Amino acid sequence: MTQIISTQEFERTIDKNKLRSLQIISFALVFEIIVFFIITVFLSTTNYLYSNQTTDTQIFDILTVLYLVFMIFAVYFVKLYYESYFKKNSMSKFSARNVNDIMSTNRNNYFYFNLIYKAFLIHIIILSVLVTLGLVIWIISAFYLLNILNSIYVFNCIPAIIFIIYVSYYFPRKQRVIKIYEKYFLNFPQQ
Repeated sequence: MTQIISTQEFERTIDKNKLRSLQIISFALVFEIIVFFIITVFLSTTNYLYSNQTTDTQIFDILTVLYLVFMIFAVYFVKLYYESYFKKNSMSKFSARNVNDIMSTNRNNYFYFNLIYKAFLIHIIILSVLVTLGLVIWIISAFYLLNILNSIYVFNCIPAIIFIIYVSYYFPRKQRVIKIYEKYFLNFPQQ
């Protein structure tokens, strides 16, 4: 196995402003999910939107089941994309065999940090959109049902809770970025 650049050298290439922007975006996406969640709970606990006519809930049942099945497959494919993104780029023509190669090809831009930045940003935004879709189904059902907290539609918020825990655990701190570099580039077998 050939080392690309050492962890200490990679740590020097981390752009603090880009890392801060990634942290702000991650925080904003979590905050958006929390706001959706609070609005939905508020709408479901108040009677402002409830109409007195009986509503057929079959469409909400179908949407909930389709969403949860879709979510399982979507998360799996997002994970595959995330890992294949690193694998493809670590094996690509940009992979260097030694420190001199990496410095000569990437003197002004920090290639590996940029790859990690883009991959993390893409996968967290896609997951956020998927989670928001479930909350939209949940909030639409709040318009037609008296109390969605006592129904099956509360399952639409489970991916949101998992997303918040996931982003909290994998929050893009400097040490997390270094671990990603070590996992996908430094310790990845080069061919």
